[in-house]
Amino acid sequence: VGAADSEALGGGQAGRDPGIGQHRPLLGSSVGRALFAAMDPDQQLSVLNQRCVISPLRIQEWRESAQDATGQLRRFGMCHSEGLSIPGWSGIAMPIKGLEGRTFAISLGLRTESLDSDVKMRDARLSLAATASRVASAFQSSPKTTSAQRPVNQGSQPS
Repeated sequence: VGAADSEALGGGQAGRDPGIGQHRPLLGSSVGRALFAAMDPDQQLSVLNQRCVISPLRIQEWRESAQDATGQLRRFGMCHSEGLSIPGWSGIAMPIKGLEGRTFAISLGLRTESLDSDVKMRDARLSLAATASRVASAFQSSPKTTSAQRPVNQGSQPS
């Protein structure tokens, strides 16, 4: 959970560290994609321009990834990535407005085949949204809460 950018932990694999806390490219993980997609367009452009300066040979890849991330957030209310830490597993993440209006992301690892249709993506989004709501509610009971503590985008699909 959070901006640590780790994906699909696949628990219970004796002796195998699934990459907890590993750094991932911003648009290469579900958490990074969710945080990027939740930014306002000016922030997105600034971050994308920085990425293109750092990696000029990957400009087209960055642009496509950025469009895909914002499209996923609009369509599903969350972002996903496949097979980063463990083949066959995907990460899904939803941005949430937290304390003092800061955005963070809550994520969940699932087997990739469990996300193979729009219906399954919607079901995963509903599960993640329920968890996000519980997290946001915890912030609301904090003395330093703001009115902006809720999932950033619930997607366009009806619940």
